[in-house]
Amino acid sequence: MLISSSNLNQKHFVYPKDWGQGSRGCWSGGGSSNTTNTNNTHFVTISTPGNSTLFGSVTTNLKKAGGASGQGRGLICGGSTNTTALNTILYVTIATPAAATSFGNMVIARVQNQATSNGTRAIIIGGSTAYNAGNTLTSIDYIAIATLGNASSFGITITGPQDNSAATGDGTYAMVICDPGNWNNSKYEYVAIDTPGNTSIFGAWTNLKGEGMAANSNGSRAIWSGGYDGGAPVYIDYLTWSTASNAIQLGALRVNVVYGAGCEDGSRAIHGAGSNSKIEYFSMDVTPSNAVISANFGTMGVDGSGTRHYPAAYAGD
Repeated sequence: MLISSSNLNQKHFVYPKDWGQGSRGCWSGGGSSNTTNTNNTHFVTISTPGNSTLFGSVTTNLKKAGGASGQGRGLICGGSTNTTALNTILYVTIATPAAATSFGNMVIARVQNQATSNGTRAIIIGGSTAYNAGNTLTSIDYIAIATLGNASSFGITITGPQDNSAATGDGTYAMVICDPGNWNNSKYEYVAIDTPGNTSIFGAWTNLKGEGMAANSNGSRAIWSGGYDGGAPVYIDYLTWSTASNAIQLGALRVNVVYGAGCEDGSRAIHGAGSNSKIEYFSMDVTPSNAVISANFGTMGVDGSGTRHYPAAYAGD
């Protein structure tokens, strides 16, 4: 059983407890193919439905990077440009729209990795060594968000994350979907972010199966939605952070958002970009059911291709 951290009942966080939540949601990079990736970052005000606005740019056209945040900084970790995996970590100050700048480097280049934080430390999980082929990585890196510099080794995932999994956190723990291959034996795994080490199994999924899901958390629930499993599921599943168990259905999306990414402000989750550039939103505090709980928020900005697969998402103030 996990021990709930003291900040879980709060609906909004300031440093040092701003573990990836905030009033502004951002998406960096993304694209529809190797040659149509974008270098744009777009943002929305999570409390106010509407289309995204240009925030700035990253240093190159990229997608399949991990996104995390804390202390007012948004992080864009790894990813790929064309067919080359990146080992770079970029950052922005979320309150001030501008171009991203260099934070440091990861221990190893990673594409299709995921990232999350506890507000002061970010961990960068799994992925692959190459864009469409290469070694699937079980290793985890970490950085101190306040201090620019290179990442250090943290531990490993015991199952091994399949490419394009999704991670989130509750201020104490990180959770990620892991699978040894083909999405047939997937597990949710967790680890304490402040303590370098290996993950442990939390539970198994129920409705969702596949890649390109979005992850969110309100501190008491870890939530995954959408994705691609050969079709376009609209399930929203959740786990309760305090009790290790299998996932349960929270509700359903109005439309599927395939290969998008999620961020949140404490109560509201947004699932944006992906194959149709839609942004959907829903309350993470609703009574679980099989009903549609999401609504249209707006449209994500894209560059020419009309889609924005695999952006890095993060939120803050």
